[in-house]
Amino acid sequence: MDPQTEIKTVCVGDEDQTTKGKLLQFAFYLKLQGCSEHTIVGWNQKLSRLAANADLNNPESVKKFLAFLDCAESSKHAYCVAYTSFLKWQGRTWTTPKYKGTQKIPEFIPTEQEIDALIAGCGTKTATILQTLKETGMRIGECLSLTWSSVNPEAHIITLNTPEKNSLPRI
Repeated sequence: MDPQTEIKTVCVGDEDQTTKGKLLQFAFYLKLQGCSEHTIVGWNQKLSRLAANADLNNPESVKKFLAFLDCAESSKHAYCVAYTSFLKWQGRTWTTPKYKGTQKIPEFIPTEQEIDALIAGCGTKTATILQTLKETGMRIGECLSLTWSSVNPEAHIITLNTPEKNSLPRI
């Protein structure tokens, strides 16, 4: 093998490791800033995809990738938010492309009878969770974080002290 080819291969590997290292450091920074695990994982996935298809050190390269990415505008906006935070962490800025998320009205909303039929057709554990979600309006993560001390069967009360997405605790 030619020594120059071998050196070039090592350098490309080092650049890849540098990018992965930066993404790991950024994830640790987000953890120190108090971001949720969901945010950290989501942003890391987005930035990893950007790094695989564009140069994270070149905002124009990222813009070009996003311009031709086949996904919803709201997804492109999410990529921009993650990349903007990554650049801010590095002390850099960029001119963010104008992507907006659109809200859609659901095309199908099941009737209460359909929801009850779904719950009846599930196993006991899944049916219990679905029934709790139906009756309380909790998010799935909130329901899964409940403990036995959160439930008062005599008073028919569930106390939620671990809300998600900056919600307030509630009964």
